Amino acid sequence: MHKTSVNIIGRQPVLEALRDGKQLERIFLQKNVGGEGIDEIKILAQKLAVPINTVPIEKLHSLTRSNHQGVIAINSMVQYQGNITITTTAQFYVEKTHSYW
Repeated sequence: MHKTSVNIIGRQPVLEALRDGKQLERIFLQKNVGGEGIDEIKILAQKLAVPINTVPIEKLHSLTRSNHQGVIAINSMVQYQGNITITTTAQFYVEKTHSYW
C-alpha cells in the first residue's frame, strides 16, 4: 500500500489543481503573502467555493518541511458527485418504495 499526500504544496501546484477543478477542502495562505500567482489563487478559489484561511507562517511550517511559498492546499478526502446523480438515486428510491401511491 502506498501513501498518498493530501497536501498540495507551493503556488504553481495549487494553481494547477484549481485550474484542473480538483476538489480541495481549503487553502492555507501565509499572512501578508503576495507576488506571483497569489491573486489568481484567490480568484479561482472564490469561483470554486474553496475556503481560504490566512495563517501565520508557523502553521504552514507545521504542515510541511518543503518550500511552500506561502501556499498549501488540502485535497478533499471525499470526492463529491454532482447533484444529478444524487437526485436520480433519490427519485428512484422514492418511486420504488412508494409505488403504491
